[in-house]
Amino acid sequence: PSCEGWIQKLHANAMGQSVGGGQPLAEVYSAELVSAQKEYAIAAQGRESLRDAGPEAQAGMKQLADSGLSRLRNWDISDEQIARLREGGEVRRTLTLRSPASGIVIEKKAVAGMRFMPGEMLYQVADLSSVWVIADVFEQDIGLVRVGQQAKVRIGAYPDSRARQEKLRRS
Repeated sequence: PSCEGWIQKLHANAMGQSVGGGQPLAEVYSAELVSAQKEYAIAAQGRESLRDAGPEAQAGMKQLADSGLSRLRNWDISDEQIARLREGGEVRRTLTLRSPASGIVIEKKAVAGMRFMPGEMLYQVADLSSVWVIADVFEQDIGLVRVGQQAKVRIGAYPDSRARQEKLRRS
């Protein structure tokens, strides 16, 4: 987040949870977010009312609207919500933070009611459909390993799971 605020509700509330791109992670409240929405709505509507005004007044209102829009973009507010603000001034008290990509929540610092600060990471989502395996090979076995060879990987934490077999690649 680009401003401080509070987490109102969690949608993704566990590490290891699978999420889709655009799926809601949390609802957040920020006084700065509400202020930015109001500022943009007033400026966007003001631009319409100043159509017949002089160029200086129009330029000033455009600059105010652009500034408010930039602040809203920092929050990743949807184009749909920005259009609603521009048309009718509908200000939302909370914002839904959405996952930027499909993947697995590998880190979750977000807790309902928690205060967050600008730049603080609340979630980390990773696409684990493809992972790297770094393996050590005993010196006496190195001659048995070659690029393109099939490999099976067993992970101690998941002994009953079978990973897809892949060909070895040099890195």
